[in-house]
Amino acid sequence: MSQAIFVLAGGFNQDGKGEWHSSTFGNPATVGMSGSYVRITAAALLWRSMPDSVVVPSGGRGAADHLLPPNLYLSTIMRRELEVVGVPSSAIIEENQSGNTFSQLKVLVDLVHQYNWTKVTIVSSRFHLPRGQAIVECLKGMESLRSVAEYVSAESVVLAKAPAEWCTAIDATYASDEFKKLIELEAKGVEQLRLGQYQLSPKP
Repeated sequence: MSQAIFVLAGGFNQDGKGEWHSSTFGNPATVGMSGSYVRITAAALLWRSMPDSVVVPSGGRGAADHLLPPNLYLSTIMRRELEVVGVPSSAIIEENQSGNTFSQLKVLVDLVHQYNWTKVTIVSSRFHLPRGQAIVECLKGMESLRSVAEYVSAESVVLAKAPAEWCTAIDATYASDEFKKLIELEAKGVEQLRLGQYQLSPKP
């Protein structure tokens, strides 16, 4: 497989039975932000249009490290959800070593070299994607991604496929105070990256 769909980890919920899931729109996340399940749906839709691609759910334990049971990774949660919506296990490669957006993309550099991918579709939420793109475009060590990466917001994928199903939830979430603050912080991060002032987290 010469191309990959790389799915950045987002927010996650723990339900009453103790099971972990990608967070959905309208429900507060236990860790991170709400609405991250849209990335799973979008990745599955993209895979169906590109079945010769491999799907890479990316994320170690990150901010959920103190909450997750031993040996459970965010990528494992995402993998399970991808399989439920029809992506076969043979088309999935987990990336479970990274803890934040920068380290996810840093690992992606190694994966591109390892698998000789000529195209990588990076999938994230609309509010988050510009910072991921700026990390690739502005930081040293990311040069090999610049010629192979394309950036796709999960919301754009699901809205193109099923607008009636997704539009209300997406609009309501993005109009919330939580997301307005989040969008401001992400925009500030993008500006800092462009100006060379971005402070990387000490944790991977």
